[in-house]
Amino acid sequence: GINAEYGKQWYQRRVRGICIGGASASLNQDERLGYNLDFVGCFSGISLNGQVYDDRRITKIGDVPQCAEGAIMSTAHFFNGESSIVPDVTVSDQESSIFLQFRSSKQTGSVLTLLDPSDNAVLDVSLDNEKVLIRTSRGTEEMVASEGADMFYFCNGQFHTLGLTVGRNSVNVNVDEGDVTVNLEDAGPYTIRLGDQFLGCMQDPIVNGEMITLANPRSNSGVLLESCPKKSF
Repeated sequence: GINAEYGKQWYQRRVRGICIGGASASLNQDERLGYNLDFVGCFSGISLNGQVYDDRRITKIGDVPQCAEGAIMSTAHFFNGESSIVPDVTVSDQESSIFLQFRSSKQTGSVLTLLDPSDNAVLDVSLDNEKVLIRTSRGTEEMVASEGADMFYFCNGQFHTLGLTVGRNSVNVNVDEGDVTVNLEDAGPYTIRLGDQFLGCMQDPIVNGEMITLANPRSNSGVLLESCPKKSF
């Protein structure tokens, strides 16, 4: 706990505002008070002196999304821009299929990466404004997800679709209306990593026609399960 008298003196001497959910290192916090910069979750109904605070007067640092109750969309999961998750599934290089729905709050970021048995990236599908980048060891392919899409196409608040058909030496990548086939040099089986600098929500992926729950992944680096914000500020 915190020594009450010390806490009171510190408060009177230094506090000029309140940080909720973490604070920037530039605030030069006193480590003796203890703090955590990695809060993942939701706040609501902030009150000061018995009155609900007007959130329009709150200064937001970084990407602070608006949370929705998990029950509203229980199969969607929130990626905070630095998180990623590896589902507990293996993808064969013998005509396997992957289907995923995602909604982005940022124009860039990796949606899906195929990893070889040594966890090396074999294929990466990333957003780049209105374009989709497909990276392999042979180089980078570009495609447009929709005719006439502008640079904010993936930030339109709608879910978009990503489909992969994995063969022995190639992968067909489909994002909304866009479609491209790339060659692979590395044989499977593969694992899937979802998210990397991706800010937004994803549904549970469907692999070979079967929904793969993210509730019990091989690894989870900061993905908030079953809580998909309706919008981002």
